[in-house]
Amino acid sequence: MNKPSFLFLFFAFVLFGPMSHKGFSQESVDSLRYYHNVVINPNNSKDLNSAFLFFEKDIQKKLDKGDIISAVQNLRRIAIGQFQLGFLYESEATTVKGIHLLEGLGNNKQTEESKRGLANHLGLVYRKLNLYDKSLEFYGEALNLATGTMDSVVIINNISNIYLDQKKYELAVSTFSLAYKKSKKQSDSLRLAMALDNLGFAQSMMGMSGSLKNMQEALKIRQRDNDLSGMYSSHRHLSNYFSGQGNRPKAIEHAERAY
Repeated sequence: MNKPSFLFLFFAFVLFGPMSHKGFSQESVDSLRYYHNVVINPNNSKDLNSAFLFFEKDIQKKLDKGDIISAVQNLRRIAIGQFQLGFLYESEATTVKGIHLLEGLGNNKQTEESKRGLANHLGLVYRKLNLYDKSLEFYGEALNLATGTMDSVVIINNISNIYLDQKKYELAVSTFSLAYKKSKKQSDSLRLAMALDNLGFAQSMMGMSGSLKNMQEALKIRQRDNDLSGMYSSHRHLSNYFSGQGNRPKAIEHAERAY
């Protein structure tokens, strides 16, 4: 099975929210935590299939008890696993099922967090399907439900990546700049480096000065923090940058470091 990208796992984890353990036996809590981690960081498809079976059984238990939020959380976990296996339409259907379950509930912190996570996931699915307008629509819904800087930075980054896909580089630079400004307000060097690297890469697509400096600064932060996944992203962007500049030795150097 192909390993999912680090950025997808990071966004899925950040937007998922805390696991609710209320009303669980210790054995149930341990199983939930185990299969949650399987979905977030899977090793093979067999493990994911076992997680699907566990969550499907647990969903029915939660629905029988009227615990809609916990059932929706499990649907979100299944949708993430389906996405990682490449079952995009199944992931879409699972996510929509979760949205329908939430329709009868009033607005509160839990329901809004669940709606935000589901909307963001549909944005990921539709981006993968190259349905960019639909992706932006659901990212917009997720952003409207964001309650903190951490949530909004993740979603803004997702929106910026759509603009990169569409080669709308001016919009990409503008939104990545916003993500970077917001991330500077947080004491999280991982998100800061991610925003700075993405900003620099988008700037390089427009031939803007400072783009290389931003990508190199992001790499330094990631090296300092021993962020292996982040260093991979930095070297990949730098390889693309130097390739575009016609500097083949540098492009190969960063490609080899990424590898």
